[in-house]
Amino acid sequence: EGQTRRIYLEEISNPQGIISKDYCEKVNIRPREEILDIIENRSISCKIKRDDEYGDPYIQENDIFALCLVLSQNLQNFYELEITNHILNASQMSMLSSAIRTNHTLQRLILINNSIDDQGAQTLAIALQDNPNIKEINLSHKGNIWVQSCIENRIKDIGAESISLAVFSSTCDVVKINLSKNQIEQDFFGSVLKRKLRIICPNLLRKQAIQELDLSYNQYSADSIETLMRGASKSKTLKKLHLAVR
Repeated sequence: EGQTRRIYLEEISNPQGIISKDYCEKVNIRPREEILDIIENRSISCKIKRDDEYGDPYIQENDIFALCLVLSQNLQNFYELEITNHILNASQMSMLSSAIRTNHTLQRLILINNSIDDQGAQTLAIALQDNPNIKEINLSHKGNIWVQSCIENRIKDIGAESISLAVFSSTCDVVKINLSKNQIEQDFFGSVLKRKLRIICPNLLRKQAIQELDLSYNQYSADSIETLMRGASKSKTLKKLHLAVR
């Protein structure tokens, strides 16, 4: 594991490296099939999904290393990353977020049911703040008959605030956000939605670009709902707002 970690760090610092299946085998990284499909240009989407309760909810460190390695190469066919129904620990979220921060091709980031809490959301927010290419993020929880509570995303106010601040940064261009079925009580997006213009440089004004926002089934108070709706009513770009309540 130590050797794999060292090689991973060296590769990240060498953006001219060319990743391939042979290279992965050489450095003792064995990517799962979904990652190999990206490496060998067979797919634009990497979907690591667990579809039943009997599968291992933990993602192996080897798979996280491989994912970060692929993200660091900015492969033009890598458009979407989806990880569903797993447990992403703090270390894995940190590694993944660092790789996403410098990636230039990923546009959709779907992390449903991965035990993501405020710390994970804060780490990801830093990446989003510096990444102008991601257009959609989904950090929701989707329950079904077998989903265990240990994999529920449970983002609260601190994480939601971090995401909202990242979205309004001058470099972030996310247009679709899904934070449904988390544990958010206070609204942080109303103030973002109602801001009309932001200055990027003296000769350029840019409108905030959120077009679709899903905050359904959180723990919003009446005051928070009022704040959000007031901001939404003043937005020039918002097209869809989902706010179903429990």
